[in-house]
Amino acid sequence: MLEKKSIYREIEIVILDDNRLVIEILRQVLKELGANRLASFTNPYDALECFSSRRIDIAFIDLIMPHMDGFEITQMVRNANDIVNRMMPIIMVTGHADLRTVKRAINFGIDEIIGKPFAPKALQQRLDSVLFYPRRYIRTQSGYFGPDRRRMISSGYAGDCRRKLDTCIDVGTPSFGMDSQLSHEPDIFDLEDHDITFSRNLS
Repeated sequence: MLEKKSIYREIEIVILDDNRLVIEILRQVLKELGANRLASFTNPYDALECFSSRRIDIAFIDLIMPHMDGFEITQMVRNANDIVNRMMPIIMVTGHADLRTVKRAINFGIDEIIGKPFAPKALQQRLDSVLFYPRRYIRTQSGYFGPDRRRMISSGYAGDCRRKLDTCIDVGTPSFGMDSQLSHEPDIFDLEDHDITFSRNLS
């Protein structure tokens, strides 16, 4: 746990939620885990300005907010050229974690989802997931950029592949406390386009 706390202390975290009480709860839980490099925003435009001016390692983003929702913000983070860290893991915080929302979140490039209200242990599980077991990020021919959405295919699976294949480029995994390497020699492979996968800790 001491090793984890030392890692938590080094990462830059942004919390974006229009509810100040939720922000305060998130800050308290994160501080108890050892994270202290925290920035909080209630206005999406202020958060985007932060993402454009400094390197943020992880963001907790609310889904429903005035002016701009969490999906729109994620889309801008993943695709806007002025964002410093486009491979920043995003953990969506929402009171609407139904199946439709989860599927949309995955297809918008969100790494993890946590439902409101949440337990501290659940928050730590999502944080540990993106920190210690990050998914590889890909760019597809159809325009998607974000964490790999493919299912883990069982070696014993004998069924047909029923989804359209899409060429994609492997751009690596998120790095923390250092510049992301987006310009390395890519690996090319086939992707099941629009395939839906559930992250390890959604339940």
